[in-house]
Amino acid sequence: MTVYVLTGYDTTIEQDLERIYILRDLGYSPYVMIYDKYKKKKKDNLVRMQRWVNSRFAFAACRKFEDYTG
Repeated sequence: MTVYVLTGYDTTIEQDLERIYILRDLGYSPYVMIYDKYKKKKKDNLVRMQRWVNSRFAFAACRKFEDYTG
């Protein structure tokens, strides 16, 4: 089951990642939505995290965001 995860709304990236990891461990497929995304740049960590999580292949191949190079 896919669940939406709102990120960047009064949270740190560490808090967002913790929720994503918990959801994955519970068997859900997180889908990241960024609050006020239009204010972010392509190199912003939240945008990179969204690309990593929402790409099922990258998310399955790379267990930790710190290891993602995309």
